[in-house]
Amino acid sequence: MAQNILPKGNHLPSLEQLSALVKGRVPQNTVANTEKWIRIMNKWRVDVNYNYPLESQDKYTIELQVTQFLCGVTSQNGDYYSRTSLKNALSAISGYLQDVKSNWMYNLHNKVDFPDLYARFDGLLKDMKKKSIGETKSTDGLSTDEIRHII
Repeated sequence: MAQNILPKGNHLPSLEQLSALVKGRVPQNTVANTEKWIRIMNKWRVDVNYNYPLESQDKYTIELQVTQFLCGVTSQNGDYYSRTSLKNALSAISGYLQDVKSNWMYNLHNKVDFPDLYARFDGLLKDMKKKSIGETKSTDGLSTDEIRHII
């Protein structure tokens, strides 16, 4: 397949070949993660009666509604998402908007372009950490006895 994308020798790549290069640079798990978070966000949007696509809105409405989503979304069983998951959601939504909204040259993580989103999301993450809500799942290290037993 790679030979079809970049044949040997001087040549003029087709638009199809150039598009294949762009598609190939995005890892499959990033695509799956983006699809997952867009699906979750769209369900949340229906639940709160935002019955129009996020990408149809202007920059300021997008900033507000993404902030509302991050601060208001819970899993299907009502649990809070981990702080890491919410950061991943923000990245996924940002990438999605760059792909589907024409002339969208913004990164939602940019605190200069999105100061309210940044301040509120940062406040949410700090509040969650202080209250031990949505803790990330960490693994415990092995004890000395467990290491000796393995050896």
